[in-house]
Amino acid sequence: MLLQNRFGGSSNQVDLASKENLGCSWSHEDTLLLLEVYRENEGAFHSKRHGNMWEGIAEAVSSKAGLAATGRQCKAKISGLKQTYKEVRARKAKSGNGSCHWRYLEVMDSIFGEKA
Repeated sequence: MLLQNRFGGSSNQVDLASKENLGCSWSHEDTLLLLEVYRENEGAFHSKRHGNMWEGIAEAVSSKAGLAATGRQCKAKISGLKQTYKEVRARKAKSGNGSCHWRYLEVMDSIFGEKA
């Protein structure tokens, strides 16, 4: 998996993205796959009507990972990751907080960068 090889986190990093999953259990690999599929379809999210995009993303993730995820679950997972990403970036921006480790930080930076 492309993202796992480039951005895999070490086992001592804490996963801060345990937000609302709507009954879906996301492994690290499933989350990386979701982010990869999201990145591949990112351009389509500039449209105001992208509800069907989430179902397409869920279908791609489900077929590749064997995870029975819905579009709503994928959207909730991405929303939780984005929220955690904003919190981690804010913590890093404050002086005196030292380094902040989050296993998805580099991946999220590469997708959202200044957009988050």
